[in-house]
Amino acid sequence: MLAREKIETRFKTKEFQDILVKYAILQKEQLLKKQEEETSLAKQESEHKTGQRNFILILLAISMVLFFIIAYLTLTLRTKNFQLGKSNDQIADMNRQLQSELDQKNILFAELHHRVKNNLAVLSGLVNLQKDAVKDEAVKEILQDTQNRIYSIAMIHRGLYSLNDSDKIHFGKYLKELSASLIKSYKREPEKIECQVNFPDIPVNINKAVPLALIINELLSNSLKHAFRKSDKGWMGINGRYENGFLHLSVYDDGSGFTPDFENLPPASLGLNLVKILSEQLDATFHYHPQPGKSEFTFLIPLKA
Repeated sequence: MLAREKIETRFKTKEFQDILVKYAILQKEQLLKKQEEETSLAKQESEHKTGQRNFILILLAISMVLFFIIAYLTLTLRTKNFQLGKSNDQIADMNRQLQSELDQKNILFAELHHRVKNNLAVLSGLVNLQKDAVKDEAVKEILQDTQNRIYSIAMIHRGLYSLNDSDKIHFGKYLKELSASLIKSYKREPEKIECQVNFPDIPVNINKAVPLALIINELLSNSLKHAFRKSDKGWMGINGRYENGFLHLSVYDDGSGFTPDFENLPPASLGLNLVKILSEQLDATFHYHPQPGKSEFTFLIPLKA
């Protein structure tokens, strides 16, 4: 009994009571700390879930916006493609119409050149009949010159008819045919009279091709009539060079030459008068250069227009 009373007395002392209070406080602090930790974890988990939910909502909103943007762009693109398709169809129809009109124009021009060529051929035939009917050699020579001029123009229209889609003559090939025809028309032997053609095969508009062809026709005819009277052999030539919009033309032969006054040509010099008039028509400048063993005409002709 005494021992039990002693124990109960000790528990009732102040020190013991303090120990119990401290223990109770410690237990409470630990419990509060545990509750705070649980609350913090719960809060963090709640914030994490809220963040995930917000992210999903934002992502969904962005997806919806992108969907509407893509849908709008797709609809706009389809509309544009439809309009573009209609425009392409209209352009294709216009191109077909323009091509048809161009084809008709080319056919008409080809027919025009063909008819001009045929009419000139008929005219050349009439001159030839007249030439055969006269006895005067001077008159025959005049008619021959006229026939050659007609033929030189007819050759241009024949070339344009063969091209069918252009109003320009490739002059290099043309000059070779013209020189061969003139040598034959004046009854010269090609083996004895050589014509050297060194001319760029450049396209020349018909408005300039005809006067240019007539100039060369006159000069070659003049050479064939006068340069080779003392001999049945000789040479003549045509040189051309295109540079900076200008044609540098030279027509020459190995004859003795002459000294004409181009400002005061007599009416009888029809060929040289034609050369002068046609040069003015072409806005060309020309010079005559008589040299020992060579007679040469040079021209500077603008070909831009």
